[in-house]
Formats: sequence, C-alpha cells, structure tokens
Amino acid sequence: MSFFNELEILFTGMTLPVVLALVLGYIFLVVELFKTGLKIFGVVGAALVALGAGLRVAEGDGNPFAQIFTLLFIETLAVFVAFTVLILTVKKGWLLHTPGSESVDEQTEDKSEQIVRQGGIGVALTDISPSGRANVGGIVVDVTSDGFYIKRGEGIRVVKTENGVIGVERAE
Repeated sequence: MSFFNELEILFTGMTLPVVLALVLGYIFLVVELFKTGLKIFGVVGAALVALGAGLRVAEGDGNPFAQIFTLLFIETLAVFVAFTVLILTVKKGWLLHTPGSESVDEQTEDKSEQIVRQGGIGVALTDISPSGRANVGGIVVDVTSDGFYIKRGEGIRVVKTENGVIGVERAE
C-alpha cells in the first residue's frame, strides 16, 4: 500500500476516544511548554498521545507501524510549531505584557534602567523557563531568557532591556 492509502485508512478509522486522547495529549504537551515547572502535564500529555496511538492501532485496519509513525510525526510537528510560537512570543516580550497596564510598564522601565546602572548581575528567584523572577541588585523584577532554562538560585546577568522586558542569561 502507498503512504497516502495508509494516511486515508488512519484518519477515516479514527474513533472519538482516539481523537480525544490525541487532542488532549497535544494540549497537555503545549501547556507543559508554556509552564514547565510541574512536569505532570508533559507526562500525562505523552501518555495520552501513546494511548491514542495504541487505541488507533487496536482497530486492526492498515499497517500499525505506519499509523504509529504518522501519528507521532504529526504530534511532534504540532508541538514543534507550538514551541516555535513560544520562543517568538518570549523574544518579543508578549508573554509578560498585560494590555492596559501602562503604569506597571513604566515602573518596569524605571527598574530596568536602575538595573542597567547597577551592573545587571543577580540571582534567579524562580525557575526561568523562559520567564520568571530574579533579584538583580536588590530589585525583584520579572525577567525572560531566550528559551534557555535557568534554575532557581543560579546567577544571572542582564543582557538586554527592551520595552520594559528584561532579558537575562545564565551568569558564567
């Protein structure tokens, strides 16, 4: 059978439990990307994706290896797209911006100017993945990294301040 025949068999034979398991698994994996501290969402999401693939293969029609590979490929591609969106939103500062909070933004800009004057070295107060809180020169601020995970208690260095968003990296 050709790949497209297998693809047709895969999608026409999906039942509601299979679709629910795959979609909920994807949602849980994306939640884990945006909020990485708990790990439970990633574990449950991966288990739901595996359950969905197993339920689909249990139907018995088509090539089970091609079906599992195709389902996992589609889920992986979808999670990669979500991760790319996450990285782009962090770099633009959209995750920390709350519409209608201009006074908070002005306070953040004042803090960021003060941090730059003081050298920009500090300690992560929370896990920064990709956003979190840090103490920089005695000032507690919200910070973001360029997608890199920084553990609570690690040293950080301010690398940029842009539109009230303070970008940091792990201090070496």
